[in-house]
Amino acid sequence: MQNSIFRDLTKNAAIIISKIVFRIKIKYAKPKFLLFFLLVSLLFTTHFISGKKNKYNTTDDSAFFGGDTWEYQSLAVNLLHGHGYRFGGIEPLEVYKFDFNSGYASRFKHFFDTETHYSFYRTPGYPFFLKIIYNIHGIHPAVVKKYQFMIIVIIASLMPLLCYYYYGYLGVLSGTISSFLFIKYFFSDFRTGALLTEPLMLLSIFVWVISLIFWEKNPSNYRIFIFGIISGLLLLVKGSTIFLPFIFILFYFFYYRLSEKKKSLQILFYVFAILLTIIPWSVYASQKSNKLVLLSTQGDTMIADCNNKQAALTGDWSTNWPTNETNLKYILFERPHGSTKNNVLTAYNFYRENISMIILSIKNKIIFAMQYRPTKFCFIFFLFHMVHSFMTNRFQSYYRLKSIPAFAIIIFINLMLLTLVFYGSRRMLVPFMYFLLIPSVHFLFLIPIYINNMLEKFNLNDSN
Repeated sequence: MQNSIFRDLTKNAAIIISKIVFRIKIKYAKPKFLLFFLLVSLLFTTHFISGKKNKYNTTDDSAFFGGDTWEYQSLAVNLLHGHGYRFGGIEPLEVYKFDFNSGYASRFKHFFDTETHYSFYRTPGYPFFLKIIYNIHGIHPAVVKKYQFMIIVIIASLMPLLCYYYYGYLGVLSGTISSFLFIKYFFSDFRTGALLTEPLMLLSIFVWVISLIFWEKNPSNYRIFIFGIISGLLLLVKGSTIFLPFIFILFYFFYYRLSEKKKSLQILFYVFAILLTIIPWSVYASQKSNKLVLLSTQGDTMIADCNNKQAALTGDWSTNWPTNETNLKYILFERPHGSTKNNVLTAYNFYRENISMIILSIKNKIIFAMQYRPTKFCFIFFLFHMVHSFMTNRFQSYYRLKSIPAFAIIIFINLMLLTLVFYGSRRMLVPFMYFLLIPSVHFLFLIPIYINNMLEKFNLNDSN
């Protein structure tokens, strides 16, 4: 009796979903552009109003003196005034528009005034983003915060269009729901009222996904070269995207159905485009710091910080250096030769000497990354969707996936590597969650259809 009720419910749900999609197709096929415009406009208005009420969306005309922000702000202002990529108070202090009402300011104001050196601890994307805005509007952090707010709202409003491309008319519904969930559960983590790189990260990854789609539609040499340029620029925005190009290359050979000759040629175009993008920055940074710098000097210190006893026990970032002026100098600009190798060896030797810590570290890092419930559910449903795609042979297609987008798989693998090699804080994960939320929510709509198809396949849908 219970099985019969379950079969009926499943069948009815599948029929209802199919009818909704069919009716939308027939009724709204012609005025599609107008309807999409109205939908995006409605979402934008709704998200704009709700986002304005978010407590983290402050628009005061000042920058926090501390954390990552004092580096981003000083680098941007110094670039604007022609001082190069230098940290510190080269200009009069009031020019930087810092808020000095923190304990951090009282401790390190002298350090900021006196230690004005080239610093390549941060990738250059966000400081140059700030510089461009300041060049147009003057040095007003409030304007940057408004730009960041608009970036989040606009990209969240475009979710139904991205879903429509992959999933058709049913994707419009799942994309709309994804848009509201994204604003409700992930908007706060972007901290649009602070000068932090996450909003630019979301924009950069969104452009990267669009360029991937552009290439998938017509995988020509020209288009993969453009995709390579975008991939290189993405690396310059934040190092947390470091694994994306390598994962794409693996996907390129094992997923996309192209001839071997075409694959070899196009991968050369892709790698060349990435190198063409990052080499000018690498040469500049290496010359100014008198040592080899590819993107930034942050990576090896993070490896040491995220792979030690305390980090293995908590899953969180655990710095080996206390916060004082001497160690700030070491982190920001006084890096002795061989420090990169020493940091990597420190992490390696820790696990070699404590092999039992490897499994413990993996477990705790995953637990730490999944402690925010919306992130956890998003990952769970995405994994279900991915497993189902493999089991039903829906994983591979010619240009795009039948069931789950290629970009989502690539980003998911990047997040797992990022979490295991470094750590997975909410702030670090949030720019990527947009792209996992889309297939995760859509999968919920497919469950009744999949179950109904399975029951029909095994002739279990009869009421008898």
